[in-house]
Amino acid sequence: MSRIKTFTDVLPRLEYKHMRDQRGDTIVEVLMATVLLSVILAGAYTLSNRATRINQQAFERTQISNYMQEQAEFVRAARDNFESEPTVWNSIVNTRSQASVPALGTACDSSANFANGRANTFYLEPTGSPSPALRMQNGEQLRDGLYTVWAEIEPGNTDRDYYNVHVFGCWESLGDNPNNIGSLILRLESPT
Repeated sequence: MSRIKTFTDVLPRLEYKHMRDQRGDTIVEVLMATVLLSVILAGAYTLSNRATRINQQAFERTQISNYMQEQAEFVRAARDNFESEPTVWNSIVNTRSQASVPALGTACDSSANFANGRANTFYLEPTGSPSPALRMQNGEQLRDGLYTVWAEIEPGNTDRDYYNVHVFGCWESLGDNPNNIGSLILRLESPT
C-alpha cells in the first residue's frame, strides 16, 4: 500500500528544484556595477571641484575689481575737490607724477618687485567722519591680506590738459594661478 504523500514529504524536493532555478549575481556583475558607480561619482566630484574653483576665481576678480574702482573714484574725488581741498590733488600731481607708467608685467608677487620702476605708487583712503577727507599714502596698500591695490599717475601731454591714472591690483589666488594681476586706466582732465 502506498503511502499518501504529505506536504512535508514534497517540500524538500520543491525547495531543491527552486534553488536549482535561482541565479544570483556573479562577482563579475558586482565588479562592473562598482566600477560604473565609481566612474559616475568621480565625474560628479570633478565637476563639483571645477565649479567651486570657477566660483572662487570669479569672487576674487570681483573683489579686486571693486577695490580698483574704489581707488579710481577716490582719485576722481581728489581732482573734483580741487577747489575746496587742493592739497591731495597737488600732492598727487607734484610728488607722484611720472613721465610714463611702466607696464606691470608679472612682477606682482612681492613688494620687493615694486622697486623696478614702481617708485611713484600711491594709495588714497578716506579719513575721519562726519566730513571725510582723502589721505594719500606712498606705496602700495594691502587690502584683506590677499589683495594689493595702488595707483600711478602720468601727464597726458606736454600741456598737462589731462592725466592718466593707472590703478593696479594684484591678488593671491587659491589653486592654479597663485599670483594674478589686473589694472584699469582713468583719464582725468586737469582741474586748472
